[in-house]
Amino acid sequence: MNCRDLLQRIAQYGDSDLPAEVCAEIEQHLHECADCEDVQRELQAVSRLCRRCSTPRLPDDVRQRIERLLKG
Repeated sequence: MNCRDLLQRIAQYGDSDLPAEVCAEIEQHLHECADCEDVQRELQAVSRLCRRCSTPRLPDDVRQRIERLLKG
């Protein structure tokens, strides 16, 4: 695995959406490549921040208008 391959699959790796053998290749590359390891670490930090954020909520009037439109 090279850096380009890793960067194309890093989000799937973080979401555990890859086969075990691909994960093993990624983990080996991360162990050998400090730049890609930094990218992975930063993505993990962003993911943690996103999980801490509250889910945005539409104002009630907007939500009600959308619901009326969907009901037709």
